[in-house]
Amino acid sequence: MTPGIKEVAGEMQIRLWERRVLGPAAGAVAAVPRNFAPTPGDTVHFSKRPSEPPAPKSRVISAEIKRIQEALSPDLLSPDWRVKNEGSGNPLVGHCYVAAEALFHRLGGREAGWQSFMLNHALWPQGCDEGETHWFLKHRSGVVADPTAGQYEGQPIAYDRGRACGFLTKEPSRRASVVLERIAAAHP
Repeated sequence: MTPGIKEVAGEMQIRLWERRVLGPAAGAVAAVPRNFAPTPGDTVHFSKRPSEPPAPKSRVISAEIKRIQEALSPDLLSPDWRVKNEGSGNPLVGHCYVAAEALFHRLGGREAGWQSFMLNHALWPQGCDEGETHWFLKHRSGVVADPTAGQYEGQPIAYDRGRACGFLTKEPSRRASVVLERIAAAHP
């Protein structure tokens, strides 16, 4: 087999290393047919767009989660959740939907590989009471980002049981917009 080429799932992939052959695209990966045998000087055309967004950096996620948590307040909650929030002594209680939605937009949304997920009582009875949900994000790489995990105070969250579920709006909702505006004002 030609150096730099490996077989993956019945297709061939070539690691394009030589700048003189491919210019600034060196280091990219392209799918190629089985009979492809590149030699120095060959011209290869391909899209540099990766098939999967890269895995996000945990420090970036942590920083965004912290900003979102700082922007949360009881005025963003419905009256019922405001009572639960104040009674719990935990400022994250009841904010999972708006916090996950704001984080989704801060991290680049679907284009960056993120999907919103939801747990409910049927999926996770240990954490959600009847009629309640818990929202979080999962990246295509498998990384979970949960800006309100702290409301469960160390209880393991059954992320593996979560159901992919889109937010109600494509653009940030009114409450998510308030969170995003607060972050923009605090971190210009």
